[in-house]
Amino acid sequence: MKSFNFFKLLLLLPLLIYSKESIFSFPSFNFTWNLDLNLNKYISQLKSSTPEFIKDMQKSMSEFLKKTEKEKDKYLESLSNIVQEKYDQIKSGMGKGIKSVQKETKELIEKMTETANALSYKVCDMVKKGYEQCNNNKKKIYLDLIDKVKENFGECSVIVNEINNLSENKELNLKYFLFLIISLTENPDIIEKGTSQILYDIINCLQEKFEIIWPSINSTIVNDIMKINTKQDIISLLAKSISNFGIFIQFEEKYGFIEKAEKITGLIKDIKAKTVYKNIFNILKDFNEFGTQSFNISTNLNLNVFTKDNNISDYTNKIIEHKEKGIKIKLNLEYMLKDLKAHSVQAVVFESPLVSLRAKRETQSGVANTFVGITLYNKEGKEIYVSDIQLNNLRPIILFKKKLFKAMKICLYYNEEKNIMETEGIDTQTEEFDGEEYIKCIPKHFSSFTIGNFDVENIKQKTGEKNGVKYGLFKGIIVIIVLFSCFYLYRCYRQKRVEDINRHFNEL
Repeated sequence: MKSFNFFKLLLLLPLLIYSKESIFSFPSFNFTWNLDLNLNKYISQLKSSTPEFIKDMQKSMSEFLKKTEKEKDKYLESLSNIVQEKYDQIKSGMGKGIKSVQKETKELIEKMTETANALSYKVCDMVKKGYEQCNNNKKKIYLDLIDKVKENFGECSVIVNEINNLSENKELNLKYFLFLIISLTENPDIIEKGTSQILYDIINCLQEKFEIIWPSINSTIVNDIMKINTKQDIISLLAKSISNFGIFIQFEEKYGFIEKAEKITGLIKDIKAKTVYKNIFNILKDFNEFGTQSFNISTNLNLNVFTKDNNISDYTNKIIEHKEKGIKIKLNLEYMLKDLKAHSVQAVVFESPLVSLRAKRETQSGVANTFVGITLYNKEGKEIYVSDIQLNNLRPIILFKKKLFKAMKICLYYNEEKNIMETEGIDTQTEEFDGEEYIKCIPKHFSSFTIGNFDVENIKQKTGEKNGVKYGLFKGIIVIIVLFSCFYLYRCYRQKRVEDINRHFNEL
């Protein structure tokens, strides 16, 4: 038995040694996140109809912010109790008419949305006494919401059915679910393991089924301008939910629910992070059909679209400025739209789900999680790839205000194929405007760019050495296991052989 346990230990040993990161070696860090808590401002940007309960919720949240902490707790408890009542009514709905069940389902969604929204306004101060209890109370209410969402709307087919049948207005039915998911994704600090998957599945469902649902909504809208506005609003709400969800990835990494980010760069290697990154660009592609304009989708996602619907001679040197983020983008759109035959050009500034929330990345080393994406599309909506822009005056320029990005000093781009940050094909300079120092990035290609502070070649070398040592050690242990296995099997064979011989002689 002892030798068998030792044998099992040897089998497990290489797996332990070859693991990518030790869970004990990752440094601790603080975190903050940036979500849209000004509901009134966000709703005012929408150009189409908004569910009536959302307007009522705006007033409720304005009053909620004026309450004391005890009053907020009492209000949240009251909302949670109402959610439970609505849930119980639906569960005991055997024998009720369809209209009655639909009404109760709508009311459940309304109250869950309001509760999730109120939770995002309830801030538990980490430096004050009672933080743990405050956070636990929030988490209890939130996880109860998640359980009810999963039970009632956990299947995509159920969501699609509700959008078609919740009421006669399919547009508002869809918006009910969009506002629900947005409110739920504005609470990343109180998630548990598995929470994100439930929300992720709903977001994917809404995104994937939109093209199927939209024609029936579109057919009910008479005014052509309103058709465009409605579609734009729905896509914007979807994009906002995906942007919010990116922060969930960062908190999952922080809490250890997924693989820890790279120690030096802070890059999150989990497949879900890369998938959400791709989903951001997939949904942004849909904004091309609305022509040249800017979209403030969320605090974490700002998009500028340029298409050939304008005079491209005015586009020689287009400068886009995001003052609050300390970023300027300079594009030669005439070259992109005319010479490169692009139908549309997108410049997006977003908080990337690929980079951890570690505060040290800005003061010591790592990668800033504010990315700038520059993408070209042809008339069919397919991305145009350009690997080497020869002339300097045709290359895009991205400027990052130095004082906002602290220790960051080198320009980087995200290599999606390799899932790493690289410097190849980007010149890094410094430039001064109006007394402010900027890091100037001049890429020869189009991708997603940011800035960082680490020795890229040294990282590659260390990674290679580290992997080489691990691989060599792994091979060595495999050889030991093979030799031990042969010896162990041979010993078992010999022992059995001796027993057979002894038994044979005994029988004689």
